[in-house]
Amino acid sequence: MMQQRVRKSVVLVVLLLLLAGLVCAVYACRPYMARREFERAWALHLAGEHAAATMGFRKAADMGHPMGQFQMGMAYYEGSMVPKDDAKALEYLQAAFQQGSAEAALQMARMYRDGDGVPKDDAKALFLFRWAAERNFADARYELGCFYLDEERILENRELAVELFRQAALQGHAEAQCELAICYQIGLGVPKDAEQAVHWCRMAAAQNNAAAKCLLGGMFAVGMGVSRDDAEALRLYREAADEGCVGAMSHLARCYLFGLGVEVNREEGLKYLAAALECQDGDSFEMLRCMFAGEVNNPQVADFFYDKSELYTHFKDDALSVALCLKAAEMGHAAAQYNTACLYSEGKCLKQDFAEAAKWYRKAAEQGHAEAQFQLGRAYFNAKGVPQDEDKARFWCRKAAEQGHEAAQNALTH
Repeated sequence: MMQQRVRKSVVLVVLLLLLAGLVCAVYACRPYMARREFERAWALHLAGEHAAATMGFRKAADMGHPMGQFQMGMAYYEGSMVPKDDAKALEYLQAAFQQGSAEAALQMARMYRDGDGVPKDDAKALFLFRWAAERNFADARYELGCFYLDEERILENRELAVELFRQAALQGHAEAQCELAICYQIGLGVPKDAEQAVHWCRMAAAQNNAAAKCLLGGMFAVGMGVSRDDAEALRLYREAADEGCVGAMSHLARCYLFGLGVEVNREEGLKYLAAALECQDGDSFEMLRCMFAGEVNNPQVADFFYDKSELYTHFKDDALSVALCLKAAEMGHAAAQYNTACLYSEGKCLKQDFAEAAKWYRKAAEQGHAEAQFQLGRAYFNAKGVPQDEDKARFWCRKAAEQGHEAAQNALTH
């Protein structure tokens, strides 16, 4: 009996040892299994099988694979193949970050910087940007440099931003190379150096960075750090424009409309101007406004801006419509000047200002716009934005009446 008990105990101990060994083996294989699961999921992702890939990423994440966790964090952040869920996104990203994922740290830094899915927190953003940058992650170095260049933040540090751009640029980061070129071009955080600006611009342009091509085109157009070459400038502008660079589209519009380095070609100029405006964002319009700031009394461009303002009014895009109308008015378009006066008079989209309204009515009236002449006459009669003056009121009403304006004719008979 005793021997049987001993044998059973020995067998039990052996079984327990085998079971423990099996468990240890499974846990030892777990990282390998997680890596294989992630690799299969990534292959499915590259093949366009996104639903199956997401399932694979989830399995890899649940097995503790940091890149699987990162991919699931991004899936929940973007709402890609799973419902958008900021809390789950942060949970997966934090898990990946705790395992040393610089990609996860960078994504969380962006979220805290922008208050995107989490409360805005510059301190957390800075910590995560620095953490990722210290691990030689070029994207993080570039974005940390941009963070230090942001004038709205108390941590602005131009010199440190330039150094971070340089580090990322030396790693081949095209956006950082372009930013470093801009810093050298304008003397931001470093002394101005046209040759360095051209060098880094060329490096970024060689990687098909559209912004760098546009910037390099501008250098060839004026001979900054290179010999002036209009043909090369146009080539670079075209390449950048074809890649969607609004700045390049705007430059090409100016070149063709005003014959800068190329023969005047109204159709080409307006084509590029229209393409730039199609972006429909504030930055693109501001760029166009600045580029055409010195142009006045140019009927072609003024007509274009006015026509576009009418188009965007139709599509209920008031902000862009008003911006285009104002630009056309500044360029001397009589109908746009009249519309601008109406906007100020009615307080529609612009703060009500009768003096501004009278100013724009006068500009249009002086160009023979009958309705503007009549409205300016009314302004003088009612002392709206101008001192009351019946003589001037009658003068402008008479001008409108001479053009057949019925209301002005009736006003003169009373």
